[in-house]
Amino acid sequence: MWVYVLKLDTNGKIVRYKARWVVRGDRQNVGVDFHETFAPVCSYESIKLLLAIGAHFGFTIRQFDVKTAYLNGAIDTDLYVEQPHGFAEKGKEDWVCSLQKAVYGARQSARCWNNTFAAFLRAFGFTQSAMDPCVYFIKDGDRIVFLAIYVDDGLLEGNDPELLAHIERALNETFRCRSGPVDTFLGLRILRGNNGLSIDQGHYTRQVLRRFGMSDSNPVLTPADGIPTRPTIQEELDTTFPYASVIGCLNFLVRGTRLDIAFAVKTAAKFIQKHTGTHIKFVKRILRYLNGTLFLGICYLQGSG
Repeated sequence: MWVYVLKLDTNGKIVRYKARWVVRGDRQNVGVDFHETFAPVCSYESIKLLLAIGAHFGFTIRQFDVKTAYLNGAIDTDLYVEQPHGFAEKGKEDWVCSLQKAVYGARQSARCWNNTFAAFLRAFGFTQSAMDPCVYFIKDGDRIVFLAIYVDDGLLEGNDPELLAHIERALNETFRCRSGPVDTFLGLRILRGNNGLSIDQGHYTRQVLRRFGMSDSNPVLTPADGIPTRPTIQEELDTTFPYASVIGCLNFLVRGTRLDIAFAVKTAAKFIQKHTGTHIKFVKRILRYLNGTLFLGICYLQGSG
C-alpha cells in the first residue's frame, strides 16, 4: 500500500512531500517470512555526548540522511507481495512480485539495513563502540572521526575536514545521501556559534502544546508550585484528559534537552493510573511553563570542562 508523509523543517513548514510504497508486515508469519527483527539505534545520550565533544574540541560536525535507506539492504527470506497499486503490469495483474530488497513495512527490513550499513562502516575502517552499537569511530594518529546512525539519519564529526569529506563521498557513492552542516537532528535544533553550540526542542515543544490545546495558555515561571498527593478513595478520578500521552511527550523532552522539568514530570508520572483534577492541573502547569520557555535548551561551550 502507499503511505504519504509531509517532511517539515525546524519552523514546521512543509519542505517535502513523500510517497512510499510499503508492504503489509502484519501478514508475515514468524519462522516462515522472517526470523530476527531487532535493529539497534543510537541513543539520545550518545548524540548529546558527541555534540558536547564536537563543541569542546571545535570539531567539524556534519549530518547526513540516507535516501530510501531500507532498500539498500537485501532481504533475508523469500517474500512475495502484490504489485504496487497503480503500477500493475497490464495483462499480469494477478501476478506477484518476489522481493529482492528490504522494502519498508517488512518485519526484518530495519535489521537488514542496519547489517548492510554496519558492514560498510567496518569495511571502510570504522570501529564499533562497545557502549553504543550505533556509534562508530576512526582513530588514526591525531585524526579522529565519530559517526552515529539512527536508522537513516547520521551524525558525522571529526578534526580532519578532508577525511570527513572522503567519508561523505564514500557514503554517497554507496548509498544515496543528503548531507550538510548539522542544523536539525532527531528533533533537536542545533545552533552552531563561534564559542560552541546549543541544542533545543522548541519546534517539538510547540507541537506538544498545540496537540493538547495549550498553545494560548498563560506562561508561568516555574514548572511546579507544589507536590500533589495521592487521590483518596472519595475523590473522583478524571479519565477525560489524555494524561498518559502528555507524560510520554514530556518524558521525551526530558530525555532530550529539558532537564529543568525532570522532577515535575517524574512526580506527575506517579499518577498515570489514578489522577484527579488536581493532578491534571499539575501537568498543565508544566505545559504552561514550557509555553514560556519554548527554546530553552542546553549549551555546550568550546574548550569548556
